[in-house]
Amino acid sequence: MKTALTVSIIMPLYNKEKWVADTIKSILSQSFKDYELIIINDGSTDSSLEVVKGFKDDRIKVLNQKNSGVSSTRNRGIYEARGKFIAFIDADDIWRVKHLEYLIKAFKRYPDAIYTANEIEIVTEKKIKQLYKLDNLIFKKYNYIKSISNNQFNIHIGSVMFKKDILIELNGFYEDMSIGEDVNLLIRASCMGEAILCNYKGMVYRLLDIHGAMLSNNRVKYLPKYLKGINKKRCSFLVNLRLKKFIFIEYLKKAYQNRNYPFGIHELSTREAGEDYKLGGWSIIPYMIVRFMPEYIYEIIRRYKHCKI
Repeated sequence: MKTALTVSIIMPLYNKEKWVADTIKSILSQSFKDYELIIINDGSTDSSLEVVKGFKDDRIKVLNQKNSGVSSTRNRGIYEARGKFIAFIDADDIWRVKHLEYLIKAFKRYPDAIYTANEIEIVTEKKIKQLYKLDNLIFKKYNYIKSISNNQFNIHIGSVMFKKDILIELNGFYEDMSIGEDVNLLIRASCMGEAILCNYKGMVYRLLDIHGAMLSNNRVKYLPKYLKGINKKRCSFLVNLRLKKFIFIEYLKKAYQNRNYPFGIHELSTREAGEDYKLGGWSIIPYMIVRFMPEYIYEIIRRYKHCKI
């Protein structure tokens, strides 16, 4: 009979041979030890699987499958998990040593929380400081929807811990989404109840595979289905207002990102972001201004008004 565990860690793996060893080492060095690590090899074509097999630890479970995408891979991990709680990590990110410890501590203090999270640190260098000095550990209620409506992304799917039964109730990730699926899940979870944030920067988000990401997205950008599954009628007026603001900011970001590509009328649509949250025709004007504004005007804004688009 399999013994129940406290935490199941789910790691999708696809062609991360250069970084996955560091990621696994950061998990094995956690101060909290009661976990299993489920690595799902999603059809890697490099030597990622060989790197993983080099680690000998009974807590590591490796599953292989044909390439199915990150959402499907994470969902498989959810249903394979034996832990009461579930944490996700990408195969090129890093956890600092007390990451799991503080996420569990947050649940002990706030047992009714839907999820707990640590703050993140974003780096572009290979060398990472594992030791992180924190003068005062703080746990506080966290409003993810308010945060993203102010263009603040201080948590990531890899810095969050969920109750497994909540993920089952949410039906996991939408498998037709490969971009924005993590934001969508966090929004849906946030609509269910309270979240708790710890000020410990427990996850290091590494921007290392930029070249590969750019090659795979070398085309016009559209709004992901961020608000898929959100029922506007079940949300408060303030929540709906914040979600609409979030979509508008993301819409303008896409306008700026698309400046290097030929214009297509279809890129103006916001319907895919959420059927109940269409911005309306008025949003086209600011989109077109950002899309075709000369670069020197952006420079003036950056230098003198410190605005970011």
